[in-house]
Amino acid sequence: GYAYWQIEDDSDDGPGTIADERKEVYALGAEINFFWLPQTNFQMNIRALREFGAKNTTQGSKIVLTITKGW
Repeated sequence: GYAYWQIEDDSDDGPGTIADERKEVYALGAEINFFWLPQTNFQMNIRALREFGAKNTTQGSKIVLTITKGW
């Protein structure tokens, strides 16, 4: 998971917005790791996160796939 807090005001968010509305969001989820070592030096991770508690920003879901090959 992760937590995101905006610690400084925006210089300009654009028309109709307030620059001092700081953003905040939290996320929890799960991750699965696959390792194929030492034969191929290959690793794959998949992570699914669900955001919640958003203030002054959007919230949703994220799926992240990471593939790593060692040399």
